[in-house]
Amino acid sequence: MKKALSVYLILLLLVYGGLRYLGSKDASKNTYATETRFWKAKALSQKIVVNPESTPPPLFEKSRKRFEGIIKDYPGNPTLIKESNLSIAGLLIFEKKYQEGRNFLTKIRKDFPDDKAFNARSQFLVGFSYEKEGHWEAALKEYRLLRDRYPESQLGLEIPLYIARHDLKTDSKKGSESYEAAADYYRRLIQEHPKKPLQFLAMSYLLGGYEEQKKWEKALEVLKEIILTYPRMSRMYFPRIDAYSLRLKQPEKGIAIYESFIQSYPDHKDVALFKKRIERLKSSRRTQKNVS
Repeated sequence: MKKALSVYLILLLLVYGGLRYLGSKDASKNTYATETRFWKAKALSQKIVVNPESTPPPLFEKSRKRFEGIIKDYPGNPTLIKESNLSIAGLLIFEKKYQEGRNFLTKIRKDFPDDKAFNARSQFLVGFSYEKEGHWEAALKEYRLLRDRYPESQLGLEIPLYIARHDLKTDSKKGSESYEAAADYYRRLIQEHPKKPLQFLAMSYLLGGYEEQKKWEKALEVLKEIILTYPRMSRMYFPRIDAYSLRLKQPEKGIAIYESFIQSYPDHKDVALFKKRIERLKSSRRTQKNVS
């Protein structure tokens, strides 16, 4: 599981960068041939990342050289340069050239000191290199730096849960403590960034952490907080409110959430839908009583 989680995040770094490239301003400056060349380089690196243990050294070198060639041929395209450099670093790490990968990351980060998204991804790769090398404490230090320096990045938000999942696999008590630490971190972001995108994202990750632990009561508390804070997005959370209330065999919890919403937003366009959900949960509550 630990390996799968690591591969998931490294694929996020290597693959998402390519997707973002095609949608960037720089893409309009390049020909179809350039894009095709970049995608071919990405495709080879992705095959290696999925199964690095079975990849011969010459194939690692071939993949790195493809990205090095792109960097050389397109010096005026910063997006291509950044994505190619991150891919080279990832390949070095998967080839178990850990220190070489870290040295390379130190070098390329100096070229883009103000690009927070790029530096968040490179910061993750530094931590990932230590994790792959078997030095978790060193990795943890780098991951915490990522969290603190780049809280608004996708990886910065993901990393507290990533740490918790790792700890849960090695020590259930430590894992629970790490999940609590992650929840505290997200709570702090929620309080410090009211009505901002980061607040909503932090709420979403807080919810995700409770869902991973199957803490349905806590999840319902967060769901209530989300829909009361962001009423326009309330409809998308109906299924989870119903499901978690029923898993607890306490449909009244879902009913209370819907009633709070109606009281807070009596003129909301979805009030009728909320009332229908209330009736469904009341019906399920009557069914539960009859069965018991």
